[in-house]
Amino acid sequence: MSRKLSDSDNYNFIFNNIVNLCRKNGTSVTNLARMFTQSSSHVERWKNGTISPDVLISIAEYFGVSLDYLMTGKETTKLTQNEQELLSVFHNFDDREQIKIIGRIEECLDLKNRKEHIGIQVARTTDGIPVRQEVTPEILETIKNLPEDTDY
Repeated sequence: MSRKLSDSDNYNFIFNNIVNLCRKNGTSVTNLARMFTQSSSHVERWKNGTISPDVLISIAEYFGVSLDYLMTGKETTKLTQNEQELLSVFHNFDDREQIKIIGRIEECLDLKNRKEHIGIQVARTTDGIPVRQEVTPEILETIKNLPEDTDY
């Protein structure tokens, strides 16, 4: 159910934030209206301040922003800049790809948490094929005991 936003709700500001998000993401407000209301005529309603809270939530989720952002233009997140960047990149993948990425991240976390694992060494064989090998404490000790390179 839609409700008419009052002047104090700053609806023009909300609509402008939606327009800016559309521009940044290469879509139009008309396409957004069709996506969430099955009618492009809702754009005029949005401009006039009539917008369903459910639609606002859907728009925020679609663009990966908070309702605070739609209302104020400011994200009130506690995420670090790296976390925000990761989410921004992650948002560009479809659901199936996102699930695969989550799985890979969990694998990395498992490797990180294994006590005998120090890191991953990547090298190429003589025929150019990349090879990944875990760096265990034993390999690390061997590396530490190698003689230093000298420049002549």
